[in-house]
Amino acid sequence: DVPVPEWGWPEMTMDFTVADQVDLNALAKGQTIEFQIIQTEQGDYEISALHLLSEPSYPTATVEGVIEAINEQTRVLTIAREPIEKWNRAAATLDFMLDQAINLANLTVGDEIVFSFEVREDLVITDISPRPSMPQTADHSSHDMGGE
Repeated sequence: DVPVPEWGWPEMTMDFTVADQVDLNALAKGQTIEFQIIQTEQGDYEISALHLLSEPSYPTATVEGVIEAINEQTRVLTIAREPIEKWNRAAATLDFMLDQAINLANLTVGDEIVFSFEVREDLVITDISPRPSMPQTADHSSHDMGGE
């Protein structure tokens, strides 16, 4: 959606053909790219080169929660998460997609966790670890303080 003043094009959305030498496998929705367009002998406009400028930026949060359910096929975790103060969100139980880089085998229903997620088309967990346990204080209440 960028105008091309050299050709008298206003800002618009347009379909292009892509030259064989251009690799589209590295592209993902939300990336910012710069590309070169040529007009073919047939009069079509073709992308002849492209360069990735930046990866997409998503809102992210880190929060504690408990895994309520795991769907291994879809890699979806149902998590009862604590409130997210920076977004003024109350505690809730929601479904989160698990990023492909995270090993699902290490997770179990009932795990208390700390996780980071991005708000994409889905809520996508990008990092997950066990919730740190609270330090235990010595309990002296059962010790016999009296002497004989």
